[in-house]
Amino acid sequence: MARFARADSGPVVYTLQEVFCQDWYHATGEDLVSEVYFPVIADAGTIHAQFLASGPADERWQAIHTVLFAAMNLANTRIWIETPYFVPDRPILMALQTAALRGVDVRLLLPGKSDHPLVLYAGRSFIDDLLAAGVRVFEMYRAMPHAKAVMIDSNFATLGSANMDQRSFRLNFEGNIFFYSAEIASKLEQDFLNACANTQEVTEAQRRQLGKWQRLAESIARLLAPLL
Repeated sequence: MARFARADSGPVVYTLQEVFCQDWYHATGEDLVSEVYFPVIADAGTIHAQFLASGPADERWQAIHTVLFAAMNLANTRIWIETPYFVPDRPILMALQTAALRGVDVRLLLPGKSDHPLVLYAGRSFIDDLLAAGVRVFEMYRAMPHAKAVMIDSNFATLGSANMDQRSFRLNFEGNIFFYSAEIASKLEQDFLNACANTQEVTEAQRRQLGKWQRLAESIARLLAPLL
């Protein structure tokens, strides 16, 4: 874990650069690891952060999934998630439900319309179980949110490429930066609240009024959830 002052300074940047060098080596055979690209640098600033990458080669640990799962289970006050694609696996679903049941403020900011309708219906198939546990779900219709952010307990936050879905956690090459900082978490929480001002909150009453065809679409999409 490293400290940094700006987005382009501090040892944490080297982790991202290392991932790039690994990909470059596999693509070209050229080894970029040298003092030219990795000079000795000191810690900078006061914010603690770490960059994690995961993908098919990370099958044993699934680093991003593992850290998020652990953080959700340790949450005491809040778990706020913004993601364009939400198809949780069983561990993440249970972590969100049990957090809400023990009084944690769990909120999801999701798209109300999507460029991948099948993924949208698959994600909606989990909403009834989440609402029953006390999770609040907000859907944005004016635009499709593409930010991928998680804020936990006002001192932990992550941004990156990983969606809250099984494909991101297990199949895709993804990278996220994790911040252990009240300052960063506070800014992201405010962005989350601002975005929620332009959403519609999903209620159990609304869900009970769904037509049979939409229920059928969600059920079919749910069967394909492990592939999405």
